Amino acid sequence: SHHCLRIALEELYVAPGDLPAHVVDAFQVGKELRENADYESHFSEIGARKLVKAAQEFLEYAKKLV
Repeated sequence: SHHCLRIALEELYVAPGDLPAHVVDAFQVGKELRENADYESHFSEIGARKLVKAAQEFLEYAKKLV
């Protein structure tokens, strides 16, 4: 689940200082944006662009950790 993944990221990477908390927070925002788009037909180009930027930042950190 998204919730379990968030907790794992926080415990394994944020707590030791390998990943900034705002990157994991963006994961939660992405989940909420997706749910809004899927279930409420509410979405925006601005929200999508912000999410893509956050995903790119996460990917850069992930590449460094692997």
